[in-house]
Amino acid sequence: MPLLGNEGFLLQPTLEPVLLLDDDISYRFATALSSATGNDIRSVRSVWEDRDRLFNPVQDEEIIRYLGEVAREKGVWITADWDSRNVHAKLIMAEQISVLWLHAPRGKALRGVQELQLLSLVVEKVYELVAGSRSPVYLRVYFNVRRPHLDRLVGTLYDSKLNWRTVPLT
Repeated sequence: MPLLGNEGFLLQPTLEPVLLLDDDISYRFATALSSATGNDIRSVRSVWEDRDRLFNPVQDEEIIRYLGEVAREKGVWITADWDSRNVHAKLIMAEQISVLWLHAPRGKALRGVQELQLLSLVVEKVYELVAGSRSPVYLRVYFNVRRPHLDRLVGTLYDSKLNWRTVPLT
């Protein structure tokens, strides 16, 4: 029997990772990256396509719950909202989803082309890490002297000082 989510969308539970790009990242990147990699990469726009997001934007909590329902432990929220790690830590951990934060230097924002560069260079590694993990994975990606750098959180989102470890991209 198919499951229907609270927005009426059909839920298809999966054992493979599902990557979902937040609205703060171009929805076009999801299509391009999915086509290039063959991985299940979705955008908020494609999941909530019948919704007028201008007057009724999709909230972070809805995205987190959606991923928890369709992918549990294999759902990956990809967002450029660095503050969401504090604001939504409890829900992220309760829904057991993974998160990839596109991180920009303090006080700056990444441009679209930079987001696409970062995602295209790390999406396969993110997919591999989540597919091979038995628990959620928290990652951040950023440029360090024009080179992509991927870190994995060691510990929980509640830790007062977050301990990040570098993930080799090769």
